[in-house]
Amino acid sequence: MYLDWDEKYSVGDDGIDQQHKELFKIINNLDDAIRNAQGKSAIHQILNEMNGYIAWHFNEEETYMKENDYPELNAHRVAHQTFVDETADAIKKLEFGFELGLALVTRKFLGEWIKKHVLVEDQKYKSYIQNKQQ
Repeated sequence: MYLDWDEKYSVGDDGIDQQHKELFKIINNLDDAIRNAQGKSAIHQILNEMNGYIAWHFNEEETYMKENDYPELNAHRVAHQTFVDETADAIKKLEFGFELGLALVTRKFLGEWIKKHVLVEDQKYKSYIQNKQQ
C-alpha cells in the first residue's frame, strides 16, 4: 500500500511538508523492497534510513513548534518518542528473526502511524499557528 502525498497532509510550512513527503518516499521504498523480495539487508538499510531521518525530522518539527510557542509541544514530543521507540523495537525484532510477515507488519505500522499523525496531530499545530498569525 503506497503512501500518496495529498494536500490534506500539508501543515502549511514548505520545509516540513517536504520532510513529510520524504518520509512517505522512504516508506514507499520499504514497500518496494518487501514486494520485490529484496531481502533482509535491503529492508534493514531502509529501516535504518527511516530511523535516522525520523529523528532529524522530529527535531526540526519540534523546533518549529517551539519557535511558534505551540502549547501542546510536550504532548507532541511524547508521541514522537513513542514512534521512535516502537520503530526501534521493530528493527530489533527484524534483526534477530527476519520474517517477511514481520517486515509487512512493520511497514503497515509505519505507514498508518505517519498518515494518522500528520492528519491529526500535526494538523493541530497547523491550526494553532494559522490562528496565531491572524
